[in-house]
Amino acid sequence: MVWQMTLKHKVRINVGIVSSNRSEDLQPERYRILTTKSNQMLSSLIYGASSIDETIRRIVEEHVKVHYEWLDVKLVDVKRYVIEEDSSHEVAIYYVAHVPYQIEKLKGKWITLKELIDKEEKIDEHFYKILSHSNSF
Repeated sequence: MVWQMTLKHKVRINVGIVSSNRSEDLQPERYRILTTKSNQMLSSLIYGASSIDETIRRIVEEHVKVHYEWLDVKLVDVKRYVIEEDSSHEVAIYYVAHVPYQIEKLKGKWITLKELIDKEEKIDEHFYKILSHSNSF
């Protein structure tokens, strides 16, 4: 008998691109994170033979003008979700990448820690985890 394993999980890479203004003493205004225009985390599913590193590079280079090799990218969290629409599974892998404060943004919008805290709508809990890991840069 031959056992076959089917792919039961999609893999989604989420990247929190964070910048901090070291001269800013006000903590809530010091950090900012790049989001989509609808305040979602930057992410992409891994397709085909793409690696995690290639996917992170694509996300970063699509949103900010930076040489990817210069970035220090750190793993923040891994979480497994059940997608309600079709009961399929997804593994979400969360990373943080710190960029200089004056970096040129190509796509998306910056949101400060204060704006994130003040938001009335529910946001992804991983924004907070990513920002908390930013202190280690």
